[in-house]
Amino acid sequence: MSEKVINIDDLTRAAKHYDPVLKTLPFLQLEPVLASLGIRFLEVKDGDNIEVNFERKGGLVKPYAVSTSDKDADQSEVGKFVEMSLTPKKAYCALKDHIDNYETVKVLNNAGESIDQQKKNHPLERLILESKIRTVGEDLLDAVFHSERDEDDASPMGISDGFYTLQTDFVAAGEIATAKGNLREVGSLAAPDAGDEETFVAYTNLVNWLRAQHPIFKKNAVNLYLPTGVMLNVKDAASNKYRRIDRVSAPVLTELLREDTLIKNLNIVSDACLGTGTRIFATTPGNLDYGMTKKSDKQFVQIRSPYPDPNWVQFWMQFKLGQRIRVIHPKMFCMSEGTVESLSLSGDYTS
Repeated sequence: MSEKVINIDDLTRAAKHYDPVLKTLPFLQLEPVLASLGIRFLEVKDGDNIEVNFERKGGLVKPYAVSTSDKDADQSEVGKFVEMSLTPKKAYCALKDHIDNYETVKVLNNAGESIDQQKKNHPLERLILESKIRTVGEDLLDAVFHSERDEDDASPMGISDGFYTLQTDFVAAGEIATAKGNLREVGSLAAPDAGDEETFVAYTNLVNWLRAQHPIFKKNAVNLYLPTGVMLNVKDAASNKYRRIDRVSAPVLTELLREDTLIKNLNIVSDACLGTGTRIFATTPGNLDYGMTKKSDKQFVQIRSPYPDPNWVQFWMQFKLGQRIRVIHPKMFCMSEGTVESLSLSGDYTS
């Protein structure tokens, strides 16, 4: 005779017991991935998180003449403060599940652990709760670059303004522009013609784009963000240019670009979460911020029974998050023209 081991009361109790761990899990899951993408992961509080940058005015020194007056000599300003805000927006995940899925000992044990009959604590309780959060983490990674805050968009792509959306908004506002030097045309990054080993336009255009960057930018570390399709096209083009029988690997491509652009601390960031398209951008490491609320009086995973049928339960998770590009000055940031499109990566199905 099967015994009811996990029910809503057990899951509710486990959610309360493991709450400190469950609150931390999104950070533990997201932090290493975001770090590999050159993104700072911040714990933020409610309200605007303001980053204040001071930009110094150049061209202050002038030749002196006897006729120079105080009016001629005085400068109107030595610099200006630029504020960049990260405003965390509320997001949630509500999962509906049937308690019969967790009712009997026929459910496989977690790593061979036995059921503690004294404490009435099934080892799968924590695994069930953690699995819900891990799916949420995958959704968040899908949206890092491509999301656009829209409360009518019932998907991860509506939770916040991702890094591509922020770039597009800055272009629309004229803050990123060709005249400012933080928007530069790169030209074609298309794949070389099949069978034509003399075609390496994608590599040449990328090299020229990097060479055109601000001199101070090139002296520092530079993270170059390439969608995977662009990355493959540039690798093939580099193989043609340097007559490589075997395809140029990612480490070799990095070294070739460093040599051809004299950017010694150049690193390529290419990941499926960048999606597809032709837009590329470069920035100094740590210039992209991803903020998420962590500490809260509310329980991170709440187990509820809001349905007429009490066998159906709801797992409710709620938090706030937001993104920011700290500095868009050409000494620290530049993007190209082009379009972007996201890929669906999380889970195994969506409907």
